[in-house]
Amino acid sequence: MSSSEPTSRTRQASQIHRFPILSPSRYHGPPTPYAQPVELTCFSFDGTRTLHLDDRELKYYYPPDLTSCDLSEGYDTFIQRDDSTPDPIDALLDALVDYEKVVGDKVARKANFVTWRGIITKILCTPYNRNEPWVLGATLWNVSEEKREKGLN
Repeated sequence: MSSSEPTSRTRQASQIHRFPILSPSRYHGPPTPYAQPVELTCFSFDGTRTLHLDDRELKYYYPPDLTSCDLSEGYDTFIQRDDSTPDPIDALLDALVDYEKVVGDKVARKANFVTWRGIITKILCTPYNRNEPWVLGATLWNVSEEKREKGLN
């Protein structure tokens, strides 16, 4: 092995990503409290993608009977959903607004953020799934003009 050729140890060290350790004084305010998620409300879409603020389209999972399994069964009646555009978060926000009207609890105004199930998992798994690209859209909702100016300027 020539002296100009990097050793395997040098190669491994150069591939390690390092992150700076920042001073705790950089972060201000109380930490965000973490708690077990709680279901507040539900909504569903029917076959024509019409929003219903109830669980009328809720389906339960029943384990299939695999004794006579035909994988082509139901293929001719399958309806393919259009996955070319992401689902907007409007339905989720509409369900929260309806929940506030019915219950009287301003829960959506207390939340730091609202998201679809699985998005936080996707974000937290990103360092381990670097070859799996994803796009995340965000919506600024129900923010006072004063907070908007303070946050954006």
